[in-house]
Amino acid sequence: MEKMANGLIKISSFLYNKVESYSLDIKTAWVNELLVELEKEQIWGKDKPHTNGFLNLNFDLKKINHPNLKDLFLLNGSLSAYYHCSCIRCLEMTDRKINLDLNCCFLSSDFEESELIDDMGKIFLENEEVEAFFFKKGHLDLKEFIHEVLFIAVDPLPLHDENCKGLCAECGTNLNLSECPHVSR
Repeated sequence: MEKMANGLIKISSFLYNKVESYSLDIKTAWVNELLVELEKEQIWGKDKPHTNGFLNLNFDLKKINHPNLKDLFLLNGSLSAYYHCSCIRCLEMTDRKINLDLNCCFLSSDFEESELIDDMGKIFLENEEVEAFFFKKGHLDLKEFIHEVLFIAVDPLPLHDENCKGLCAECGTNLNLSECPHVSR
């Protein structure tokens, strides 16, 4: 794993068509930082650190030489996460899971404006359409990539229960736990 430091993968040492496999979890400092950031953004009104959440990454990375795009890297794998968040109606703690398949490529930043990449940031490689990301200055920023895909996958409106009654707008009483004189029947 000497090729990676703080989520930056040094690409110069990769051999063509050789698959490098990675398995990362919250024991890796930058992965743990992403989980902590996720929970801090998802927990409202409480100053609670994460307790038993997880973030696991398993992926293969392969360097190939493309006739038009030069050196690029194919990433195939999965991301799984379990995190705590606040219900948007009553602020009670609830848990969420994310399971994602990761299938993308990393191209040199020289190709960011290339016509080979469609308007949706996708490219056709090895008989499938994959999302294109970019590496700069000899480093592939895995932390930035994982941050992006993780936060896009987050449920923006988490509910602890689909029948959550929420909080009273007048006094803040949790209407799931007790009645309130401000709420009309």
